[in-house]
Amino acid sequence: MSSVSQMMERELPFSGFVLILLQHFIIGAHLLGGSLLTLGLLTRFACLIQIPVLLGAIVFVNASMVRPFSELFLSIMILLLLVYFLVIGSGPWSLDRVIEQEKKEND
Repeated sequence: MSSVSQMMERELPFSGFVLILLQHFIIGAHLLGGSLLTLGLLTRFACLIQIPVLLGAIVFVNASMVRPFSELFLSIMILLLLVYFLVIGSGPWSLDRVIEQEKKEND
């Protein structure tokens, strides 16, 4: 957390309160979005909260560290996968499908 706050203080011209809110959003988005994506629950919502975090990582963190083996390529691939799942939605093994099938059976 301290390394993230130091990097954000250098890169972003916001006040301390806004930086704290941004840090908590990043952590919450990763935890909530990652959990939801893993379960296949509310997939599009999970992608929507993850995409701004990945865009920030690409622009602020990885763009300044263009090296042969940096995480820039990985961040771009994950961003493309998030956009793919945002458009396509959840797959056949997701909890979204299980809940949807149970609703159809109960109706």
